[in-house]
Amino acid sequence: LAIANPQRAEQVTPSAKKSADIMIALDISQSMLAADEKPSRLEVAKSFIQKLVQTLDGDRIGLIFFAGDAYAQMPLSSDHSAVLTFVRNANPNFTTEQGTNLASAIELAGRLFGTTEQEAGRALVIVSDGENHLGETTRRAREAHVDGLEIHTVGVGTGAGVPIPLGGREVKRDFSGQTVRTAANPALLRELAQTGGGQSFSASDPS
Repeated sequence: LAIANPQRAEQVTPSAKKSADIMIALDISQSMLAADEKPSRLEVAKSFIQKLVQTLDGDRIGLIFFAGDAYAQMPLSSDHSAVLTFVRNANPNFTTEQGTNLASAIELAGRLFGTTEQEAGRALVIVSDGENHLGETTRRAREAHVDGLEIHTVGVGTGAGVPIPLGGREVKRDFSGQTVRTAANPALLRELAQTGGGQSFSASDPS
C-alpha cells in the first residue's frame, strides 16, 4: 500500500465573495464649492468617491445627488464606469433647490433599496460637508438602520467659516448683501454614522 501510494482527488471550491449593494449620496450644494479643501470640497469629495468605487469590485453601486432635495442619479448597477462619469460631472447646477438636506438623501436611499430583490448587504455612503439645513437627519438615520441599512459618512471641509465662490470674484451673498460663510459640521456626520450603525471618515485623510 505504501508503494502504491493511493491518493484521492478533492475539488476545493473557493468561498464566494459576499456582494453588497452600496448607494453613494454626494452633496452637490453650493457650500461644496468652498475652497477650505483644495481645490474645493466638491473636487475632494469626487476624488474620494472615485477611489472608493475602484475598491468595490463585484458590488452594485447606485448614485444619489442631493442639495435642498435628493434625486436618484443612477440606480444600483454593476456599471462602475458610468458611476465614475456621473461623479466627475457633478456640480451644483444639477439642481435648482439649494440647501443641504441630509434627511432627504437617507429617505431616498431607503426607497431605492426597497425596490431591489437581491439579498445583499446594504450600505449608504454619504459624502458631504455636513452643513445640514433641513430635515430630521438623526431620526431618518435611526429608522433606516432599523430597516437594515448601514450608514457611513465621509466629511469634507473645515469648521472655519469660509465664503462660497460663484465664479470669478463673485461670492454668495444673503438678501442683505452680506457674504454667506459656510462651515463644515463633522460632528453631525459622526452622529449620523453612529446612529446608522456605520463609521465616519474624512475625505482628506490619506489613509
